[in-house]
Parts: sequence; C-alpha cells; structure tokens
Amino acid sequence: MTGTVYPEATYRPMTFYSDAGVFNQAQRGWILHVVQGNGSPYNYFQGSRYPGRKFSHFWVSKAGTVEQYAPINYKGWAQSAGNAEWWSVETEGFPTEPLNPKQIEALARLHIWLGADDKWTDDVGGTGIGVHSMGGSAWGGHACPGNVRAAQRVAILSRVTELRVKKVGSMLTPQEIDALATAVVSKLLLTVIPSDQGAADPNFQMLLARVYKATVVK
Repeated sequence: MTGTVYPEATYRPMTFYSDAGVFNQAQRGWILHVVQGNGSPYNYFQGSRYPGRKFSHFWVSKAGTVEQYAPINYKGWAQSAGNAEWWSVETEGFPTEPLNPKQIEALARLHIWLGADDKWTDDVGGTGIGVHSMGGSAWGGHACPGNVRAAQRVAILSRVTELRVKKVGSMLTPQEIDALATAVVSKLLLTVIPSDQGAADPNFQMLLARVYKATVVK
C-alpha cells in the first residue's frame, strides 16, 4: 500500500472527516458493512454531520466501482468502538442479497491494497476481514452485514489468493518459472542430502526476491 487514497476509487472526502481524528494504533483490517439500499451513500453521509456524524472509508457499488470518503490514515465513523482499529467498507444492496462477482472482485483488490491480513475474523481482537455485527453493543448492536454477506468473506479471500498468484505469474517468464521450479526442487533435495554443491545460487535468490516482493511487500 502506498498513499492514503485508493487509486481505483473515486475520492469524495467528507468535509468533516478530519473531525474523526487520525488512527493512533495499527489497523487490524477492515469491516464489511451493507448500506441496506441502492445508490451511493455520499449525500447521506455528508448530510449527517449533525447530529449523526457517520461515514465509512469506502463504499463498493454493485457495478464494482469504489468511492472513498476519507484518507485511510483517518478514522471513520461507522462502527462505534470499532472505529479506533478498523477501516470500514460499505457495500451496496441489502443483507439478504449476496455480494455479486463485481463487488467481490473490487473488495479483493481493495483488501490487497490495504495490506490487511488474508484471513477473516469474528473477534474484535482479530485481524483481516471482520463484520459489523461482531462488535455487539459496543459497536452499535447491528446485525450488519447479515449472514449472507458475512459468509462471502471466504469468496473474497479466495479471489485475493487468485490475484496474488496471477501477479506472481505475470512477473515471471515461462523460462523463469521453469528455472524457479527446478531450483526449488534442487534446494529441497540438498536439505535432505547434504552436498558440497549447496552454495547459494544468485539466479535462484533473484527469482525468490521477485516472488517475495509480489506477494509480501505491499
């Protein structure tokens, strides 16, 4: 992740987002919400400065487009006590409607950019992708986003894995992939059968470094 504004989002900051304050601790991940309606919540959020004062960091439409309402180094006002440690992501639709493929794709891409852990959690002390309902009364006592969408965190993470693999594949030529596979097998054999030929291979190290940057470095 670089910067505080998601490059794939339409940036529509709340005029009062700075009132929420900046994060003073590391974010645990992001919280999946549902707006219970169709259309952008921008006007609703912007008009809620008094007295409600509520907004999420992001909203993902059914078309797969993303709107961002505050820089990610600032807190949102979306899940009460959970605002201090989590980003918030609203999604278009209703709790009984599943996220569609375009929304899952957009959420997976956003997840990777945010650098969140590739896991889901129902524990406020966990990391990865959480849901509004997991916070109970301290988070407003909401059932959001409902069981249907909460279960789709598995699908989001599955797509995250596919995107990471695709990124690695796009970085390496077929010849490099073959060389990497051969080198990995050779190195594994050398760990089982010690040999004087186990010196470090600079080509192998270079390929591993490229894979590491693609999959680990955000």
